[in-house]
Amino acid sequence: MKKYNKKTNSNVAQTVCILGFLFLVFLHADNHASQTHKQVYEHELVCEHKLACEQKQVYEQKQVCEIVSGSNARIEFALIGSSAEHNMNYLDIKVNNKSDEPRILVLNLQNRPGLWYGGYGTQFCLVLMENEKKQVSLPVSHDFFKLKRGGRMNLSVYEAESAFMTRFPNLERSRQLFYGDYFPDWSFCYTFCDLEHIDVLFSGHFCPGDIFTVLWKPETTFNIYTSDQMDVYVHKESVANKVIGQIIARRESALDTLSVLLDVSMQDRLRLVFYPDCPTKTFDTGHTGMGFAFRNNVVEIYNEQEQLADYHEIAHVLIRLIGNPPAMFNEGFATYADEMMGAAAISSFGYGSMLIDEAARTLVEEDRLIPVEELFAYTEIGSPESNPPVAYVQSASFTKYLVEHFGYNAFRKILAELENSQSEEVIAHNKARFTEIIGIDLARLYALWKRSVALPKQ
Repeated sequence: MKKYNKKTNSNVAQTVCILGFLFLVFLHADNHASQTHKQVYEHELVCEHKLACEQKQVYEQKQVCEIVSGSNARIEFALIGSSAEHNMNYLDIKVNNKSDEPRILVLNLQNRPGLWYGGYGTQFCLVLMENEKKQVSLPVSHDFFKLKRGGRMNLSVYEAESAFMTRFPNLERSRQLFYGDYFPDWSFCYTFCDLEHIDVLFSGHFCPGDIFTVLWKPETTFNIYTSDQMDVYVHKESVANKVIGQIIARRESALDTLSVLLDVSMQDRLRLVFYPDCPTKTFDTGHTGMGFAFRNNVVEIYNEQEQLADYHEIAHVLIRLIGNPPAMFNEGFATYADEMMGAAAISSFGYGSMLIDEAARTLVEEDRLIPVEELFAYTEIGSPESNPPVAYVQSASFTKYLVEHFGYNAFRKILAELENSQSEEVIAHNKARFTEIIGIDLARLYALWKRSVALPKQ
């Protein structure tokens, strides 16, 4: 077993820096007469951290003094401060509808990806009646957004006319269901794709630590371990903590083995993350399955009942270093790798301890296979629409046949040169390139594979 060390957590008194903000304000004026009514203000906040005084004061409230503001002929707004209560941050916004018509102000807040988290975002919609002025506090959870001092966030503010309200026919109903008799001065808006032809009052980047008081610290939720090749984050409620040494040893072995087979090596350290259950992982990441991989991250659930095989998600990480192939070969190889290394690769789909080819033979006999042209065009396997119990088995068995008969050099070319896409043009190119690499077209090879799995193994 390779040695690993658990990082110790130290309780250090919080120090909040005295913050300074520099502004760059850009006014965009369209030269066309038909566009002169539209003013777009763009501000870029430059994150400039200043060291606090030696007293190391901790501020419960930050006054950002209208560091973010914008206006046009109809509406104006300003971010006048931020505060915190318990684990919730609040952005204090002052708005003024200067027109004689109802307006909508939309604040779009996006967190940039960091660690194993993708970008998070939400929108706040403020409905303003004619000539209405008001001040509201918008809640921003430090935990949901994973706010880190050195991270990056984007704030965009949009203004829309009253006709825009017709795009939200269920807005009031949603507020009733969510809040009951209490209506706040804002509503969540999840249809950001509708926010196109409206005025941008502000768009800028900032560091969370420059505005928010309550920031997120991974060590409060995760135990953190390191090994020769990996950084491992284990949720404190996961039983993975009890056997973390064994897990790390197996995963490093998996990484070494698959790196040799695929002739690829990672430049970055692999980051493993274990959650105790699906709801906790979904709340953090938005992903609903048992595990996923992207960049140098492998994120899984680990409890007494549910654990993923050691190879599957690591295979995805390495494949992504080679290319972005169709799901048939991406998921196919990851599942094949599980069985190749001794795991029950398809047990989660109800096949028990059956081997991939045995399950594929059952699918052939029961005439349940997905047409190969259709499977070849899949961009993902896992959703209910993709028929996972069939798609995983069929892809894995076909990939196994391909590797065993044509070798890893040919398979690596497939991973590198075929592109995962729904475009008919790209799919046609993939088929042609597949034939050039293998020397047999897809339909012919599929027929050979199907005949092979249909025959009982001697």
